[in-house]
Amino acid sequence: MFVLSRNLTEESFKALASLGAMETFSKEGRESVTFITTRRNVDVVRPSKYTRQQMLEKLARLPNMDSDIDEVENKALDDSIYATFTAADLNALREGRRRMITGVSNESVEGYEEISRILLNLINVLDVYRQYRTR
Repeated sequence: MFVLSRNLTEESFKALASLGAMETFSKEGRESVTFITTRRNVDVVRPSKYTRQQMLEKLARLPNMDSDIDEVENKALDDSIYATFTAADLNALREGRRRMITGVSNESVEGYEEISRILLNLINVLDVYRQYRTR
């Protein structure tokens, strides 16, 4: 169930919505599913620092990342995705996330989780898969 909740695809949201009563699942499992399936507002700074095309180019270079990313730049990158990407870009983000797993390392897992966070936030910003999610 945890892995299913981290897929962040329409199919995984549909499967999670079909689970019904989750009392039989562990507390951690229920919390994981609830976190993913609950719609949230995400604050987005506009106008964005980068264009959609610039962000797609950066995404295409993953797992190689710029070395000088501080907290302010990280927020600008996130906001640029949230402000410029559309539902059509979700698969590009998923592919970038997949490429983050380059081996068995903390860096790979952290990169995968970071892109997962961005992907879930974008799903919230775009309010996609609404029919499988709760408020």
